[in-house]
Amino acid sequence: MRGKLLLVAGVAVSLLLLVSLVIASENSVLAEYSGTTAHSNYPVVYESNGSISLATPPKSSTVYIAVQADQPLKSLLENRLSERIRERDLRPVVVEVGDLPKVQLKGRVIFVYVPYLNDENGFLLRTVTVGAIAYYSTSGDIVDFLSALQKYNKGVPSSDTETLMEMVSHETKANMDMKGIPGDAVFMYWRGLKAKSGALANSEPYAMIADYMADEIINGMSSVEASE
Repeated sequence: MRGKLLLVAGVAVSLLLLVSLVIASENSVLAEYSGTTAHSNYPVVYESNGSISLATPPKSSTVYIAVQADQPLKSLLENRLSERIRERDLRPVVVEVGDLPKVQLKGRVIFVYVPYLNDENGFLLRTVTVGAIAYYSTSGDIVDFLSALQKYNKGVPSSDTETLMEMVSHETKANMDMKGIPGDAVFMYWRGLKAKSGALANSEPYAMIADYMADEIINGMSSVEASE
């Protein structure tokens, strides 16, 4: 009887060690929900000679980057996005959120807003969870987006980035069309974006999230430019 109990105890300890090893080795980034939508607006231009064309102004080689998030995620995202912008032979310029209206229509713009962040240290595992939205405009129309964000931000829970982006993107698109601002816009959101780093994984969850989001934003940026 005693031998059977020792055997059961040994199996239980082995299973516990195995589970602990799996937890400590975890290294993953995954969002519960995410989405991307794009909008294009190229008004018809009637020339004096009677010809008709689409308003397609040349895009600036400058990309303004602004991130509204807690540290260290803010600096990590700014750095990751700048690196990837340079890889596309473009010129990244990091600006503070308060300075965004000053760069209106002066170059392309990327704005990232992280209203929700939770950092949890558990048993052998650190988990960082964020909710975030991102906006990219080839024309640099940032004032309309910021105005819509300010309008709807207080009425939506910080973790519900899907609803917030739906409301903000709808109004931004309408303003873009109404004002006849030519260009492309991309709207992205992540809800429940989790980076899990185990004690044995040798990884940093904030850096993992910054890498993941930067890649997603650049993919969204590339999608509209590839369709032109």
